[in-house]
Amino acid sequence: AVTALVDNFCWPDPLKDPQKAGALVRACYGLREAALKLKTPLISGKDSMKNDFDDGRLRLSVLPTLLVSSLAMVPDAGLAVSSDFKQAGDLVYLLSAGTPSLLASQLVPAASAFDLPCFDEHLAISLYRRLYQAISQRLVRSCHDVSDGGLAVCLAESAMGGNLGLKAELNANLFAHLTPECDDATLLFGEGPGMIVASVAKENQKQFEEGFAGLAGLNLIGSVLETASGYTLKFGQSGETIRLELSSMIEAFQSALPFE
Repeated sequence: AVTALVDNFCWPDPLKDPQKAGALVRACYGLREAALKLKTPLISGKDSMKNDFDDGRLRLSVLPTLLVSSLAMVPDAGLAVSSDFKQAGDLVYLLSAGTPSLLASQLVPAASAFDLPCFDEHLAISLYRRLYQAISQRLVRSCHDVSDGGLAVCLAESAMGGNLGLKAELNANLFAHLTPECDDATLLFGEGPGMIVASVAKENQKQFEEGFAGLAGLNLIGSVLETASGYTLKFGQSGETIRLELSSMIEAFQSALPFE
């Protein structure tokens, strides 16, 4: 199946700031490189280059943002897998062809964060193809990309979506095949490309893992629990642990942000 891409550049006025213009040029180079390496053509796009408020006294601009949407044919809609955990006892895996980063996040000011996430496109293609085969064999019960908020948030979303608990352990070794270091904050909340969380029934563990034989980037990180067990995340060298009730997580997720 061929995957096609549509780009949307949401950018502050690049004519007003050479640095923003330069960032736009580099984003175009990066998008071109990714599309060529992943063999995913860009078939259309939308550009919005005047995302600024300026009344003569105050100027506010959006952050330079590139949104890329993908489109592909699904041969059998019955094979589509949702992101929510399905059953207590299922095993939870992390597939990683990229590393997390706190660059431009709320945790680290952009001016002091220059640690870009890395991405191994060759490993990514291999992992994605093996994952597709596993899904086609009905070995995968849930699948969720690691995106906004990083790995801790991704796992929380899958737990809340299935109204099930989770026990998982995260450490820097998860990304040892790509980078020598990963601190606790980055491990929990870092964002980056090429990371996917999947859950698999215990009885399918051997067949699922054999499907990734010879590839780096597949790690068993935890298991799905009953709802009452809540969300438990052990992380880092010290083994510090986060424990949350699922009900309190769902309440926070569904509530407005505390701006007042």
